[in-house]
Amino acid sequence: MMSIIYLKYFAILLFFLVNIYRCEGISCFVCDFCQEVFQSTQKKTGCAKCATGGANNYVSRACLGSNGKFPPNFPLLYRRTCTTELCNKEKSTHTIDNPIRCYACSHCSTENQRIVDFCGACVTSVESGILNKYCNYTCGPQPVGKEISCCTSDLCNGKTKLSMHSSAVILMLILTGISAHML
Repeated sequence: MMSIIYLKYFAILLFFLVNIYRCEGISCFVCDFCQEVFQSTQKKTGCAKCATGGANNYVSRACLGSNGKFPPNFPLLYRRTCTTELCNKEKSTHTIDNPIRCYACSHCSTENQRIVDFCGACVTSVESGILNKYCNYTCGPQPVGKEISCCTSDLCNGKTKLSMHSSAVILMLILTGISAHML
């Protein structure tokens, strides 16, 4: 009789443990520029879905929340989602025939830009006044609601420089200093 009671309690405990795990979500690999997943690749828990997108060396892996929204600058082509534990680990087999280099940055400034290899196209987007640049595989379909430019030659999306407004302010300060010195 006692063993039946313990068995019931064990079954209830097991039920709660399984459901708590489900509420917490799944684990996913999270990385940029990672064609392959290694033992040291970062993992994130509590995900609703795992995502993979990209080609050549520009493969991203992400943890998606319940809203299913992809992170900024996540590759647009070859996107795939899955819903099992660490399911976004496969090595990418997608390639680009004539890759180019692009500037890439999120919330771009003069300091945070990097050059990314193995791109098919360079995309620049402005959303709510925020400048983003990234590597894509084509100038094909782009997200709606953004001001987008796309080009297909090496480093064609240009390095972000001081804005025209900043340059004008600096020029005015220099001219003011020169004219004050002359008087």
